[in-house]
Amino acid sequence: MRALDEIKQDLAATRERRDRIKDDIDGIFARANGEQLDDGRAERVGNLSAGLSSVNAEVESLEDEWRSAVEEGLRTGELSTDSSELPARRPDGSRDLGDPRLRGVRDKALRAIERHAEFPSTEATERVEKVVRHNDPQGIIARYLTAVGDPNYSSAFSKMLGDPQMAHLKFSAREVEAVRTVTAIESERAMATTTTGVPVPYQLDPTLIYAGSGALNPFRQICRVETVTEGTWKGVNTQDVTLAYSAEAAESADNTPTLAQPSITTQRVIGFVPFSIELSQDWNSIVPELTGALSDGKDILDATAFLTGTGTNQPGCVLNIGGTGGLTTTQRVLTTTTAVYAIGDPYLLKAALPARFINTSTYVAAPGVWDITYRFVGGNSAEPFQLESRGGDMLGRPKVELSTMVTTTTTTGSKIMLFGDFKTGYLIADRLGMTVELIPHLVGSGSRFPTGQRGLVAIWRTGGGVVAANALRYLEVK
Repeated sequence: MRALDEIKQDLAATRERRDRIKDDIDGIFARANGEQLDDGRAERVGNLSAGLSSVNAEVESLEDEWRSAVEEGLRTGELSTDSSELPARRPDGSRDLGDPRLRGVRDKALRAIERHAEFPSTEATERVEKVVRHNDPQGIIARYLTAVGDPNYSSAFSKMLGDPQMAHLKFSAREVEAVRTVTAIESERAMATTTTGVPVPYQLDPTLIYAGSGALNPFRQICRVETVTEGTWKGVNTQDVTLAYSAEAAESADNTPTLAQPSITTQRVIGFVPFSIELSQDWNSIVPELTGALSDGKDILDATAFLTGTGTNQPGCVLNIGGTGGLTTTQRVLTTTTAVYAIGDPYLLKAALPARFINTSTYVAAPGVWDITYRFVGGNSAEPFQLESRGGDMLGRPKVELSTMVTTTTTTGSKIMLFGDFKTGYLIADRLGMTVELIPHLVGSGSRFPTGQRGLVAIWRTGGGVVAANALRYLEVK
């Protein structure tokens, strides 16, 4: 292992090289003065961004090497626990071996999250905070949140909505700098310069707020949700390790588990939101209007996509049986009787789930199916209610309602109920950040004259898919 001083020197030099690349990128955008980059500058930024990605990987590798050197020094006694070589601790108690400046970036991002706490749900706030604290080793997400959460960027964005052609002439110096900062960090985050869209302010971003209520959609509450900065989430899972008792001095068997590497690719979502010029002139009015529209549309779309998406240009869904991102017939449980949903069927569904997932399992069905289930009684009314109350648990496990599931319980092939550990079995991947293109004037369908409206073309990316099929089961009518 290399000496700690040598590693630190290489790390400092690599960080300095990274900072020079960032300064070059910022300088190009500053000289563009808010205008779209010409081909030469765009190519230059593209090359610099590619180089930045490589240097970031070098920094991460050197930080890992530093971590190993520190741990080895502590083990051998060459370093003491009060040594200045030891990095500061993060709030969660783990050691932060990265650039000390990164802690300042995280602090700014956390302040931005706190400043906009009125917009997202508590769950959404906690999820974004977790990403910033634990899943953002290079500080890209933290810098992005700080930039789009800047009040100066919010006011500049409102001016762009009110006057798309001349807004830049009305920017204050701080608004100009805020727009430049957002543009630069978006370029670094996306590693691309071809987009002409701009990120929306924090309080409008549906990838942050998750506040829709247009559908009974429990997916984000019961499933695992990850926020990514790139287009694909990659993970690792494993089957059970088989162990056994043996005689003294007997040779052990090979118990190496089988590893799998699931991945979820985020898919593009595009939407069009028209609004009146009068509304755009009042920023305080447009924020709740657009927030509600974007969140509601996203929630309704997700309620369908995570259940029935094909995995092609949309998320893979739980019930895309045998297809991309879905379960297979191996996880199917058939009702006892053809074209009938009866009192014993939910018991069969629960019995089919492996024991390791029972204590963290949840039932999912449409409201109509829960209504039917609530009215179930056994022969001579001897069977106890499966639902002690309409809003209670199901067979001792939590239940949720998904409005996009089918309610027809007498049609062969209907998939009427899901059961399992969704935190383990299904993953939703959100690429952080929405961008928009502004259409200055909408025209009517008759003479094609202006209607006094503008429009936002909104684009973001979300993916989903089953990552551990054994944790889930579905009930299908025989």
